[in-house]
Amino acid sequence: MNENDITIRIGGVAGAGISATTNILARILKEHGYKIQTYRDIPSRIRGGHTNETVRASVKSCFSRSDYIDLLIAMDNETVRKSIKEMADGSVIIIDEGAIRFSEDELQGKNVHVYRVPATKLARTELKSDLYKNTIILGVITEMLGLDVSIVKQVIARMYGAKGEKIVENNLKALDIGIKYFKENIKRKEAFKLRKHETKEKYILLTGNDAIALGALAGGCRFISGYPITPATQILERLIRYLPEFGGVAIQVEDEIAAINAAIGAALAGARAMTATSGPGFSLMTEGVSLAGMAEVPVVIVNSNRAGPSTGMPTKTEQSDLLFAIYQGHGEFPKVVIAPSTNEEAFYMAAEAFNIAEKCQCPVILFVDEFISHGYQTAKVFDLDKINIDRGDLIVGAELHKMYPNTYLRYKITESGLSPRTIPMEGGKLFITTGLEHDEYGFPTEDEEMRVKMMDKRLRKLKTLMPELLERYGPVISGDEDAKIGIITFGSVACATGEAMEELKNDGIKVKMLRLRMVWPLPEKEIREFVDSVEKVFVIEMNATGQLLTLLRFVTGPLDKYVSIRKYDGRMFRPREIYSKIKEAL
Repeated sequence: MNENDITIRIGGVAGAGISATTNILARILKEHGYKIQTYRDIPSRIRGGHTNETVRASVKSCFSRSDYIDLLIAMDNETVRKSIKEMADGSVIIIDEGAIRFSEDELQGKNVHVYRVPATKLARTELKSDLYKNTIILGVITEMLGLDVSIVKQVIARMYGAKGEKIVENNLKALDIGIKYFKENIKRKEAFKLRKHETKEKYILLTGNDAIALGALAGGCRFISGYPITPATQILERLIRYLPEFGGVAIQVEDEIAAINAAIGAALAGARAMTATSGPGFSLMTEGVSLAGMAEVPVVIVNSNRAGPSTGMPTKTEQSDLLFAIYQGHGEFPKVVIAPSTNEEAFYMAAEAFNIAEKCQCPVILFVDEFISHGYQTAKVFDLDKINIDRGDLIVGAELHKMYPNTYLRYKITESGLSPRTIPMEGGKLFITTGLEHDEYGFPTEDEEMRVKMMDKRLRKLKTLMPELLERYGPVISGDEDAKIGIITFGSVACATGEAMEELKNDGIKVKMLRLRMVWPLPEKEIREFVDSVEKVFVIEMNATGQLLTLLRFVTGPLDKYVSIRKYDGRMFRPREIYSKIKEAL
């Protein structure tokens, strides 16, 4: 175990409180001064089947899955079997003795210490309910790792406070039972302790879905329509709770078709509007996204990518919607696709997405994945001074009369491709909005000359705004500037890649990474310059067909220097997986 970077996994039957215990543990370690990343491996059902959740705590930012498990809490038979190959040398397993069957043969010869704690039995005899077995295990962890008991009790009281005083009291008793049992009955096989770290900066702990919802709120979002779908549901849930406090509206509609169309209607009426979904729902929204493109309505769509196709694996992560997100919709129209790598970045990108949508008057897709949506991360307290509301060429009130005293050209053909936009009935002016091709007034037309002019006008918008988009979301290059080994990636994969780069550097291998924050439109000049500067380029992504590599080849051609590293088993990359594949290819 490393006191500066520890990984703890809790496994058991789905529905047995594993998530709640993991969240409490994550908060306890955060209060001890550690940066946190959690990740889940859960079935797509409410109860039954094996589930496990993992907390990684480090003194450094740790926004990727760890290579090894240091402490495993086994609350069912499957936990050890599924996790033993990931256990670090000298790590610890805590077994719920009596509740599960366990044989030392299951350790497969690994150097692992096993502590047996009758948590379920203690919960039943001491507290008359096995519901408290997880908190007894928290007591064992508290004593074993030397955690500050006062902090642990504060977090437990805070987390269970809404359930009433009796529940809090029983959980605190369960904690003390676990601490006492470890002191009196466990003969230590290691003397590992976690130190408390003081931090000058303030951090919060939240999921990517929390960050997106809060970022949307800070960015002026006042309308969301959505339909529950894993792993995006919590975005809608959070905004249902918070939007009314800011004069906004959040509605759960009957399906994703209604969700995108309601958001388009709200955006047309002048609200900053959004919807959030995942692959199957994103597919249903296709026609609506095309409508937003033709009608030039600014709308923000969150696509939290899960493993497909079809229903696929709802609780597993992937990046296989990449090309679909870029090319979603029939016909051709501008859209912007941005991809954060951390929850903190997701907050600011969610806020900025509304500015982009309104300035470009087009759909903006915030592309994340299950690992970001469901994973808890520490983030610096958000700086609201960084949030700027820019509504683009929006005309309101009397100004409309001054500019267009007799008529209003909603789709005026301009050199920039950006037309003045107004809220319907502002200043008493009307305009036509339709999914049909139209003239400058919005009236449907099939005139060939007007068709070409309107199509060219719409497509000019991205070219006009590209310098601003690059300034805000241009690619980030890190690593050794003179390296001849390059990596290109995007989204949450970049964090695991960054850790793999550190290991390569320790081996004396210079490497640099280009991280795409905006995957559409592509920053072609920057990509070509990066690729030209190295001898070999590793393209790292979570899908089976190399979709990012396909995009890069559009820009640079089918170069021999590309090496594709792909993962599509529904789980996030570990840094050592990337490290090993790069080493093998060099």
